[in-house]
Amino acid sequence: METEIKIEVTDLAPIRARLAALGARHLSTVDEENAYFDRDGELKARDQSLRLRRDQRVRLTWKGPSDFRDGVVARPEVEITVSSFDDAVVILERLGFRPTERLEKHRETWRLRDVEVALDSFPFGHFVELEGARASIEEAAGELGLDARQGIGISYRKLSKERQAADGV
Repeated sequence: METEIKIEVTDLAPIRARLAALGARHLSTVDEENAYFDRDGELKARDQSLRLRRDQRVRLTWKGPSDFRDGVVARPEVEITVSSFDDAVVILERLGFRPTERLEKHRETWRLRDVEVALDSFPFGHFVELEGARASIEEAAGELGLDARQGIGISYRKLSKERQAADGV
């Protein structure tokens, strides 16, 4: 089960500085390529997603329906590491899945005690994502000067589409 808070911010620099001041450990900085797959809209109809991600590793992730309450999203998640992005695409396509969307992201990952903190940058905005146990991520949000109740309940994919539509793209 994945439990996270995603909050939009205007600038990641103050969050990065606060993480350092709190003794958080910087884990990585990567550019991610995310490809999403579906088969005739089956997954979308069930509020599920299938993502293939490439950064320092390649991972295939299934996510189930989301439960959004008080700024916190919880959803079932299963993730495996695969050896080849291109071979995974071939397998998915032979199973009838087709790429539906691509999303590129710049991500900086930190560890604050038992919470993974991601600083995410997209052309459509900057976000802080906190993942861990609900009480821990709410506490970490407060320490970072963020209000957990301001959490966003939709995926980056949906947010990207909304912003593109608003910009007339």
